[in-house]
Amino acid sequence: MPRSRRFEEPGRVYHITARGVNRERIFHDDRDRFHFLKSLVRACERGQFRVVAWVLMGNHVHLVVLRGELELGVGLGWLFGTYAQRFNLRHGRCGHLFQNRFNERLCDTDSYLVHLIRYVHANPVRAGMVEREDEYRYSSQRWYADSRWPDWAAPEVTRAYFTTSRSRQRFFYRGDPAVDGREVETCLERLRQVRLQRVRPSVEAEDRDEARPAAASSGVKAVPDESFLLHLQTAIERQHLLAPGGLLRRRPAAEVTAGRREFTRFAVRSLSIPANRVARFLGLTPGRVSQYLRSSRHAEIKLPRKY
Repeated sequence: MPRSRRFEEPGRVYHITARGVNRERIFHDDRDRFHFLKSLVRACERGQFRVVAWVLMGNHVHLVVLRGELELGVGLGWLFGTYAQRFNLRHGRCGHLFQNRFNERLCDTDSYLVHLIRYVHANPVRAGMVEREDEYRYSSQRWYADSRWPDWAAPEVTRAYFTTSRSRQRFFYRGDPAVDGREVETCLERLRQVRLQRVRPSVEAEDRDEARPAAASSGVKAVPDESFLLHLQTAIERQHLLAPGGLLRRRPAAEVTAGRREFTRFAVRSLSIPANRVARFLGLTPGRVSQYLRSSRHAEIKLPRKY
């Protein structure tokens, strides 16, 4: 069966992932990583694309690239094929090194792009390899820390978000629960204020004209909740170091379940969004959302101290 064609647009940013077959390692030592990065520089020239962020893990790799005039497969197909041949020759193996062809996903919003860069550099922290992003050598974190960008990088994509060293330090925080909690609370407070500003005009209009018929009042548009849920989703995913869209996974892991529980509690109790609306957004049943609300309610109860 022929492969489906990829639909890409020049000048757009894409998230590229490639994993070893059967989740096997694709990097055994620093020499393997050096060969991959050397091939990546040549692939940028062949494919006319540039790199926004990257990280090399043990059995997979993340690339955030800015597409040029050519299709990404021209450069990336050569990159993964060349590296697989060199890896097999060096380690005396044969067969496929990568699982299928590389995956790609379009970064269609600014908030998604910023969260994606944060997630890419936090991969070593999630894996327990280091405690801070700047302690890991095989990523582009130093590009953002020192503002030293090579010729094959694309600093203009994120330059507007990190104009000062202080903004970069705030972006690459250690994942402290206190800092993450304050970020979520700040997001919630901002969403509450926006929600009140949207609701107040319609309420004042109803107070001024109490005698209008019901048919006229039905023409008032309801306050949209999709934007609030999207902003809250981004904040929760950053707090739990999840991939963009990880809160909506079909087979959730433990951290995804914890994030959904917190998302449900904030959306229903702090933003007053109906539980059935939250269930549709997460792709869950109303019973599961009710279970999350009950579990979070019990978790907030402070038990008396035993002497």
